[in-house]
Order: sequence, then C-alpha cells, then structure tokens
Amino acid sequence: MASHFHHRLAFLRCAVAAVAIERYRLAIHHWPEHLEDLVPQYLGKVPTDPFDGQPLRYRRLADGVIIYTVGEDLTR
Repeated sequence: MASHFHHRLAFLRCAVAAVAIERYRLAIHHWPEHLEDLVPQYLGKVPTDPFDGQPLRYRRLADGVIIYTVGEDLTR
C-alpha cells in the first residue's frame, strides 16, 4: 500500500512541476535550465522525489524536457 502511495505522489509532483515548466516556457519562450529556475515565481520550492527525498530529476532534451523520479528501485 505504501508503494502505491509513493507512486501516486511521484506522479502528482511530476505533474505539478510539468505545469510550472510549461508556464515558464510560455512566459520566457524557452525551457528552464534547472527546476530551481522556477522558484519562486512558478513553484514555491522544487518538489522532492518521494522515493529518496532528493529534488525531482529534470533533463532538457532536443525536443522538450523530462521530469522523473528514481522510483522504487532508487535507480535513474
């Protein structure tokens, strides 16, 4: 049951970060370099990964971005 909770919480936190990233992109016309760039205007703080307590992972790609957690197995 705790595993299900952590998966849902991870999904929710990634979704919140994704909305903030899109709002940033619409206002600034490019993707943020780091999730910290969203604080404080778009996020109060960078959401943490519920699996390891570290900030969510974020990577810029050629055609967009990805936000992710280490997951239950604690691997990237």
